[in-house]
Amino acid sequence: MNEENPESAGYEPVDETTPAPAMLRRLTLRRDTIVVEGGAELPSQWCVKCGKPARKVINKALRNPMNPATWFGGRVRVPVGLCRKHGESRAVAVAATWSLFAVGAVIAIGSLLSLKFVGFGVGLLAVLFSGVFRATSPVSSKYAESDCYEIEGSGPEYREELRRGGFVTERDD
Repeated sequence: MNEENPESAGYEPVDETTPAPAMLRRLTLRRDTIVVEGGAELPSQWCVKCGKPARKVINKALRNPMNPATWFGGRVRVPVGLCRKHGESRAVAVAATWSLFAVGAVIAIGSLLSLKFVGFGVGLLAVLFSGVFRATSPVSSKYAESDCYEIEGSGPEYREELRRGGFVTERDD
């Protein structure tokens, strides 16, 4: 057998002009988590929290509540539908999050400058709480890449609309 010539060993030459097969575009339900793969779009005609018709579509940055590095930086963004009630709740949540972040940062910096470390701890806790709150409103994701991500925090009614519309397949793993 000639090791320098792969054809003589029964191998076919690789055609480097043939593109790799694309990932399937699909939505999968795994218990309460929606897995979006292959650049598929999350349907936004229903509210992601309650399944009612959406009145507003936002581009939600997917954040992981357990990873502080994702709380305030740039992340994968996906369109998410919200009804009037959940759209208003989100507006209040965004205002409260940034207010708590600002107050916590001022307390932490002021306490650090005056060498009162108890105040620094209180300010830092406020900043951390605002980050967790921001990460979970209205949905979150433990894994998010541009072509594959998970959605957590969607309502059961929304997931039922996805099933009824034939948008998803179910997985038990």
